[in-house]
Amino acid sequence: MTSREVKIIFALADAMKSPTAWDDNTFAVELQSKKDELESLTEAQLDNKLGWPKRKQLYESHHKWTLGNVPLRDCWIEWSNGFGDRGSWAKGHVPVVADEIRKRNDQKDRVWVMANRLDVFFRKIPIICTKIDKGWSIDDGCNRAIAAFIAGKDAMPACLGQK
Repeated sequence: MTSREVKIIFALADAMKSPTAWDDNTFAVELQSKKDELESLTEAQLDNKLGWPKRKQLYESHHKWTLGNVPLRDCWIEWSNGFGDRGSWAKGHVPVVADEIRKRNDQKDRVWVMANRLDVFFRKIPIICTKIDKGWSIDDGCNRAIAAFIAGKDAMPACLGQK
């Protein structure tokens, strides 16, 4: 797997955060359209889609990217302010964050929509993780990982970066 492929997956996930609809067919058509669009971009245009210069550097600095399944119990959310708009409580080990989301039970949180519609995106948009001492740090896909864990999945497709 190349760093370009990882960048495309990141940009694709970002573009699909608010799909037109969550039904299988509409989502699949929209996903393919966005993927075709992203694959046609030059490297510079694709880098602009990343939005964060350090992300480009991160994706290009990993010598080896593979597509595989990552155990969600080995994943960590390390964003200093948590992920999404949730605040600093939403960081740490995936099972711990998932338990906290369950306790808060905010049905407006899109994690619940995603957990109920896991079949729509689960195999189509892998999360992006980089290797750290304690396991894997999720760079992109925190919502997808938490939704999968809440829905009972033990592992998830992922782009895995190692130096």
